[in-house]
Amino acid sequence: MKTFFCKIALSISIFVLCFSFVTNAEAYGSSNNRGGTGSADIGVCGGANTPSFSDIEPIKNANLNSLNEVSFIVTGNDINKESISISVEGEALQLNIRELSDSTFLVEGDTSGLNLEDGLVYISLSATGGRECLKTSSYFVELDKKGELPKDPDDTDDDDDGDTGDDGDTGSDDDDDDEFSAKDKGHWAFTYAKKLVNRGVLTGDGETGELRLDDPIQRIELLVAVMRAFRVSVPSFLEEKPFNDVPADEWFAPYVAKAKALGWVDGYENGKLFKPGAGITRAEALKIIFMVAGIDAEYTNTPFIDVDENDWFAPYVAWAFDRQLVEGYGNNKNLFRPDREITRGEISKILVKLLEYLNL
Repeated sequence: MKTFFCKIALSISIFVLCFSFVTNAEAYGSSNNRGGTGSADIGVCGGANTPSFSDIEPIKNANLNSLNEVSFIVTGNDINKESISISVEGEALQLNIRELSDSTFLVEGDTSGLNLEDGLVYISLSATGGRECLKTSSYFVELDKKGELPKDPDDTDDDDDGDTGDDGDTGSDDDDDDEFSAKDKGHWAFTYAKKLVNRGVLTGDGETGELRLDDPIQRIELLVAVMRAFRVSVPSFLEEKPFNDVPADEWFAPYVAKAKALGWVDGYENGKLFKPGAGITRAEALKIIFMVAGIDAEYTNTPFIDVDENDWFAPYVAWAFDRQLVEGYGNNKNLFRPDREITRGEISKILVKLLEYLNL
């Protein structure tokens, strides 16, 4: 009998010792994430219950001139949406979570409200799956708002749909390029933007003259650019304001009034506000472009897993994809990201390629 109890005691001691070792090892790994220079994945559980992350943007160790958004795809059993989080320098981001399937979600976090300084920026992602299995991933990117960091020529995932231009040309040797900044001329969308500048469609910043191609385009900037691109005539003056936040004597009021009269825009809050300074999503931008251009789009299959055929914007995305106006984000180029704010560079590409397609 003594031998039997001794064996039991020995087994319990070994189990406690092993459990203590594993627990301490996990704790050590978690506590050292902040000091790392790359990424760390911590799977408290294993197998299908632990969520997996993919298509993380920006990528680890990326050199960035701006950081407007962090996004990733999380896949796993019984994902708890409430547990999904993105933090940047310890600050939790407001998230837009789009369900791609029962087990897959596209997660986008807005960083525009953060006051980030140049240098290393710490990003952490987390989500909980079945049986409360936690997955976290942490890494660094480097931020330089002055645009002095070198750009990896092979890293195009964050360029408009991962495209640096179908002709491979990211700049121009023309003499009149001198009016543009080095930052503008080195941008993947510069060739497109320059064509719009020459057409009087796009203008630079009023103070610096820079084209700000990585900045989200404002609603009014988009509307004016599209109407100018398709040479829509506007009244010379207005007697009444088209929306409460668009005074009749504002320079862009005639564009808004004409667009409202033609049914291209209908406003927010029961038509009272236009919100000219607000951003605009990729889906919304395509709709306005197509309405101004008079394109009647129909849905066809696309490779985008975040565009369902029943989505209101699906016909616009499909038409644009079929004519190579847009491609995709992510490692597999299978994300359209309809809810992401569109940038001035992305709009430049879409407008130029559409004008060329229509021979205008």
